[in-house]
Amino acid sequence: QRVEAPVLWNQYSRCRRRVALQRGRPSTTGAGGGGAGGVGGCTPIARLAPAAEPRPVRTQALCEAAPELFGPCDEKSQEHYLFHGTSPAGALGIIRDGFDIGRAGDGSHLLFGPGAYFAECSSKFDEYAHPDEFSGLCAVLVCRVACGELLRVEKRLEQDVLRDPTLVDRYDGVLGDREACVGTYREFVVFDQEQVYPEYIVFYDRQQ
Repeated sequence: QRVEAPVLWNQYSRCRRRVALQRGRPSTTGAGGGGAGGVGGCTPIARLAPAAEPRPVRTQALCEAAPELFGPCDEKSQEHYLFHGTSPAGALGIIRDGFDIGRAGDGSHLLFGPGAYFAECSSKFDEYAHPDEFSGLCAVLVCRVACGELLRVEKRLEQDVLRDPTLVDRYDGVLGDREACVGTYREFVVFDQEQVYPEYIVFYDRQQ
């Protein structure tokens, strides 16, 4: 079901524009605003890992196959469609109020720090989904995410990195690349709740 949330959309649209403008400037730090190259623009996710073969976001193929459902993504802000698994009540709360990143506190208990977490694979978002007590249904939000410049890590984000006050200036989020180190999944984490717009809500039943 397509979500109609004009307040969240307006917030997201402004944030997406802000990310595109900020990361489009030449970098003076060597990260952000051009990533390692520092020439302006976000480092493409497909080229973040030092691998022989680029690894694009897996949902790109889905969007290309169904353009009538998934609108074009903004390259300047590195916008992608990503999945967020949750409960039906949690999904409805996000649609109403947006993501509440503050609930995570300092994020020390989270693998990649505080933020809104997203997946590119159904088997990963299902790990975070919770069935409703009465209907037994789970929920997933299909979201537009302005990823911006991402810090790629292969293991838990260290506390000294999380405490660095320049982290949010240099990066817009984290790419937790567990796929590269242990063969599981990549997780996408953004720091600002306004970097996300929940465009679709899907309820589903796990087949036993």
